[in-house]
Amino acid sequence: MSFSETQPPCYGNAPFPPPPPPRQGFSSKFGGCLVGCACGCLFSLLFPFLLVVLSAFSCTRLLNDSPQTLLSDCTSAPQEILREGAGKRAIAVIPVQGVIGFHSGGNSFLDSPRPGDANRIVQALQQVADSPERYGAVILDMNTPGGEVVASDAVRRQLDRLPQEIPVVTCIRSLGASGGYYIASGSDWIVANPMSLTGSVGVIIRSMEYGSLLEKLGVRPVVYRSGEFKDILGGYRQATPQEQAYMQAMVDTDFRHFCAVVSQGRPKAFPTPESVAESPAGDGRPLLGEAALELGMVDQLGDFEDAVAKARELGDCPDAPLVRLGTRSPFSALFSSLAAPAQGSLSVSLPGMPAPQGPLPLGTRFYLLPQDAAAPSAP
Repeated sequence: MSFSETQPPCYGNAPFPPPPPPRQGFSSKFGGCLVGCACGCLFSLLFPFLLVVLSAFSCTRLLNDSPQTLLSDCTSAPQEILREGAGKRAIAVIPVQGVIGFHSGGNSFLDSPRPGDANRIVQALQQVADSPERYGAVILDMNTPGGEVVASDAVRRQLDRLPQEIPVVTCIRSLGASGGYYIASGSDWIVANPMSLTGSVGVIIRSMEYGSLLEKLGVRPVVYRSGEFKDILGGYRQATPQEQAYMQAMVDTDFRHFCAVVSQGRPKAFPTPESVAESPAGDGRPLLGEAALELGMVDQLGDFEDAVAKARELGDCPDAPLVRLGTRSPFSALFSSLAAPAQGSLSVSLPGMPAPQGPLPLGTRFYLLPQDAAAPSAP
């Protein structure tokens, strides 16, 4: 055998063949689809945020350049402009509707304001106070039976902080009672519908005693408390005379404060807090608009157009546009459909109101027209 026969064949300088491409298995394809879907979902979530942020930035630029341009072209929703006008100052229309309370956080841009939310009303009044050069007057568009004591007081305090040169006109539609009148009494002028209900000056604390029912059912509550007054509003037992006296003293204190606030806002009709308590409205009764006018609780009988005319007169802004403040932000409007309904709340239906007003917790102090209020009679 020769040497040439025992050597492997010679291929010279030929390159090695390339390795085969990796196989595209099911897992890699699924991973690519998953990444694509995640990117698409992320874009769909971020795009509305970017759009609204850009809109808000544009609104801010227009606000710095021209307030009138803002009123005409840069509103988050068409319903914010109630009426166009050529004036440089606007009339701010702030709704005060439904049971007044702290219904939402109020500071988050994702909040969806509810009727009667004190946070929303206070923020709208603060907006006017921060920009007095842009507003000639304020109209409180009121349709409320009242509400929680502290929430009503928060709105009234913010109302008192408005600059003196910005007049406030309250328009009472169907209801402007109790906590509503607590707020309205701080206005420069009150316009009430002749058939509206107002007044109802007073305080109410509701509780419910169901101990007899539990006894019939064979249920015996067991309570561990740190003091004898800790479960003062526990409905599973009857209140003691000391507890009743304590709660009544709390109601009387709030009532005296209510009378003092009304006297401060309307000194001509009620020169002292005692004159409020001794008036026909001081026993808690609701009054028709005509009866309220006779008592000096309101200044004029009319409707929203009369309130607008008076606001233009007092604010010396005959051509001012009307702008509603305190409406939903673009973010809350965008995501309102994602909000989950509240669970476990006690809903009540109040006279003159089109729908249930939301949670009304037991044991809370209210400047509120009772649900079963009888029709008022003239004094």
